[in-house]
Amino acid sequence: MTDLERVFEALQSANLTLKASKCQFCRREMRYLGHIITQNGIGPD
Repeated sequence: MTDLERVFEALQSANLTLKASKCQFCRREMRYLGHIITQNGIGPD
């Protein structure tokens, strides 16, 4: 089972849904609230 599958199962068991247009999957980095988030940690944007 992949990490992403575990996330989806946890969301489903909590009766939570995701809006596809707001989701970003399989990215190496993303910007969020003035920060850049990578697999190595969080830094300022």
